[in-house]
Amino acid sequence: MNYKRRKDSFLIGLLAGTAVPITAYGILLFLYDLLDSSDIISDVGFAEDFRTRTLMLFSICANLALLSYFRKRNMDHSMRGVVFPTLLFVILWFIFYGRHILHL
Repeated sequence: MNYKRRKDSFLIGLLAGTAVPITAYGILLFLYDLLDSSDIISDVGFAEDFRTRTLMLFSICANLALLSYFRKRNMDHSMRGVVFPTLLFVILWFIFYGRHILHL
């Protein structure tokens, strides 16, 4: 039980909540570029920043899997740590792309 408590920390959640979206974005960008170079998919006809904003949004959503992982293991402190970078990423995403989507 003591070992579990040591792994359940706000800092671990904070670091994981920051690292998972960044890593997910890199992987998704690599896959998108691979599929685009193979002419399987294309972003022709979409908005100029469609690829970037969509990949960023999916990367932020990758933290949902992390939250689910921590929830199943009753790691409440780690879950709290994940919430802060997720909220920051959502706010930044909305600052950069929200006006374009809402046509403001």
